[in-house]
Parts: sequence; structure tokens; C-alpha cells
Amino acid sequence: MKKLLVWVLLVTMMLTAVLSACANNPQNDPQQGESSSGEQETIENNDKDDLGEVDLGKRDIVIIARTEGVNQNEVYVEEMDSDPINDAVYNRNLALEERLNCNIDVVQLLPEPGSIAGEAVDAVTNMVVAGGTDYNIVANASYTSMTLALQGRMTDLRGTDYIDFEKNYWSQGFNEALSYKDSQFFVTGPMSLSYYRYMFVTMFNKQMMEDVGLEASLYETVENGEWTIGYMQEVAEMFYSDLNGSGSRDAEDLYGFCARIGPTSSMMDGYWEGSEICILKKDADNAYTYEIDKERLTDSLDAVLGLLNSSGTFTATSNAGDNDVLTKFAQDESAMINYRLIAVEDPTIRNMTKDYGILPIPKLTREQDYKTHVQVEVLLYGVPITCYDQLDELGIFLEAYASESYNRVKPAYYGIALTSKYVKDPESVQMLDRVIGSVSIDPVNLYCVSFTFTSANIRAVHESGTNTVNSLLRKNESSLRKGVDKLNKSLDEILERNS
Repeated sequence: MKKLLVWVLLVTMMLTAVLSACANNPQNDPQQGESSSGEQETIENNDKDDLGEVDLGKRDIVIIARTEGVNQNEVYVEEMDSDPINDAVYNRNLALEERLNCNIDVVQLLPEPGSIAGEAVDAVTNMVVAGGTDYNIVANASYTSMTLALQGRMTDLRGTDYIDFEKNYWSQGFNEALSYKDSQFFVTGPMSLSYYRYMFVTMFNKQMMEDVGLEASLYETVENGEWTIGYMQEVAEMFYSDLNGSGSRDAEDLYGFCARIGPTSSMMDGYWEGSEICILKKDADNAYTYEIDKERLTDSLDAVLGLLNSSGTFTATSNAGDNDVLTKFAQDESAMINYRLIAVEDPTIRNMTKDYGILPIPKLTREQDYKTHVQVEVLLYGVPITCYDQLDELGIFLEAYASESYNRVKPAYYGIALTSKYVKDPESVQMLDRVIGSVSIDPVNLYCVSFTFTSANIRAVHESGTNTVNSLLRKNESSLRKGVDKLNKSLDEILERNS
């Protein structure tokens, strides 16, 4: 039956492609380019899937999803409520059921605040050990999902031809980080709301910047490649004022930059990829290698500590909450903050009396490119190993799910909510395009449960105010190298066992 389905799908895809090519009108095709000779050449539409007509025979697709906080409306909503994002998710699932002739059932896990995201891992592990197929798709936070992969609980998604990893709805940054040799156990990308919401950006108070003559020029600074950590420090130092007249620097004064630091805060995590720091890279076989640039890491920490320790910066303690920083920014007491893009949806920011602008995370040097860090709560999608014999059908579903999400949910979030409701100036929209187009992932943060040293270890250095990263590396280098060897060996064993 499965071979028959695959054959029908292949024939359908071929006929669809032929008919599409015959009907193509170059004058009306928005995906057109012009060659150097002036002749029109067709550019492949990379925004929609090429599945064509498919029929999954009314089968159930059961998704187990860890839905915490902002992710609660990403995979499933119960009904329409006139909210553009909510309704787009509802209509996406309805369209998928109608298009694929399937039934979508979402098992949502709603963990307690502060949970380490182990619920989905435990549920899938128990199912696989029992040989069950109750859940067909896993949607889980990235920093625990890889535990399932390393335990051999997940299916190699590269084993189906129905997922086109080159499409725009899949993240190439995550594909690079998640793939190993010719395999890949999870996917994510612009099809996912959390992919946008967990990107790190710089937010600035436009009026405060205008008061010192900088509001318009900050966009130019970014475009000219000059938005560096050192430049950000110079800007921050233009702003300190003793608002409460206490004669000492405290939380009630005005600053150019504010951040919460310490082991429990992720606010400064964006400077890792932003400085082009990477512990795990790839060799010619697409296997992991340990290749950290110690000098660059040291320089990055020096620059970040220079910003945090400067006269224009206020650093909240670990005991403070993220909302304390958002409130200080919203009350015009900090000209800049770094935070996840989800901040624009927070009532504290939405109710600001002054407008804000968006910039990328500053880079370390002018010569490098801007890079965007995505926090590891982003949802990854995969197929449990016990559903291996269903991989083609589930691959079809994932491809269609990603395509429909990209073309239905993304416009509702990025086009309506984000760039019309929350971000109100065209320059910031251009900055967001730059941010989204420069996602870079250090795989060590995805496999953080397997390593003793990741970007999260730098948080303690931020809090200490002293650059001790060299001693940290010396202490952890041996375990890092062994960890990479163990990681590769584990993945090789899984691939060999499943071949």
C-alpha cells in the first residue's frame, strides 16, 4: 500500500510540474529574474511546497507539543476568535486536514513555569520503549529535543524525499546545525512562530536617541557595517543621569543600556552568535568538530564586559525579572535593551508612550556579518523512530504543514501583527528583514545537555564583571573534545543501527 501511495504521489507531482510549466506566464510571475543578457529567466518559487495533490486516506496525525507561554497558540488553537494569529493557526490546520484528507490531533503539554521542558521527552521515550506509535510528530523545545535524537528515539528525516530542506520555510541555519553527515532528526524555521519570537534584537527608544542626534543615524550605522559592541557602548555612555538625585548610580536613574545578567538570564546570549563565536563546526563529511576561536571569544567577552561595566549601563541582578528591564525601557529610563523579539508583544512594551526602533544585535568587528541568535526554546519538529514505516506520509504532512504555516501564519504574524501593529517605522522593518535573514546557530547550544560548556556558561562571566573565559576553556577543553567525539560516535551508531 505504501509503495502504491508513493508511486501515485510521484506521478501526481510530475504531472503538476508539467502543467505548471505549460501554464506559466512570465509577465505575471512574481518569482521572476532577469539574466545579464536582458532575457527573462524563471526563478523557482521557494515559498510553496511541490507536493501537488495528495491524499492521506483520512488518517490521524497526532502531534505531541510542549506548548509553554508564547508557544501555546503555535501548533493548535481550539477556535477562531478574530485575532489574526489565532485565526491563521486555526485556518492552517483546517486547510491541512482538507488538503491532505487527514485528521490533526494535538496533545498539548502545558508545563509549570520554570520547567526544564522534559515532559515531551519523557512521553516520547516511554512510548518508544513500549514500541508504541501514539504520537506521530514531536514539537518540542530545541534544547531538550536532541536528547531524543541521541537516544535513538527519532527518525532520520532525510530518509524521505517529501521534505525539501532547501525551501524558504525551513531554516538553513538550523539545517546546518542539526544535520549530521547525511542525516537530520529535527527541522524548524520561518514556518514556526517561535522561530521569530525567540530571535534576539536590539530595541532603542527613538525619542531618546533623537534627543542626542542619533535616531536616524543608527539605521545608517547598521547599513554601513559599523554597529559594533564598542559603538553601542559609546552610545550608551551618552545617557547617564541621576534622576532621583541620590548622588549614586541606582536602579532609578537613567541609562543608555539596561540588561539583566547572571546564570538565570538569557538577555545577553545573543552576543555569542552575534560575535561569530562557535564551539562546534563541521568537517568535510558534515560531522561535528571542536574548533572554537579562543582569541575571538576573549575579544568578544572583553567588548561585552566593557559595555556592561560602562558608565552608561545598568545591570539588574539575577534576583530581578526580565519585566524589570522591559519596564525600565518602557518608562524611558533606558535608551536601549537587548531582548527576544517577543518583547514587542508584551503589554509593557505595547503601552510605551514613545516609539521604539529595532536593530540587530551588535557585532564584534566591522569586518564580520551581522548574525542572529535564536534562543533554544524554539520548537523543533521530528518523527519518533517507532513511526519510521510512516515516514513518507509524515514527511508529506511536515512539508505541507511548514508550507501552509509559512504562507498563512507567517503573514498574520510578520505582516499584520509584527510589522504593522508592533513595529511602526519602515526602517525597523528593514532591520527585521536583516535579522531574520542572518540566523546562525552554534550546535553546542542545541546539544547543551551533552556538554559542560556552552554559551550559557558565559552568563556567570557577565555577572562577575571579569573575563575569566580562558580559565573556563582550559578547565572544560578536555571534556569538550571528548564530548564531540562521543557525540559523533553516538550518532554514527544510531545511523548504523537504523541503516
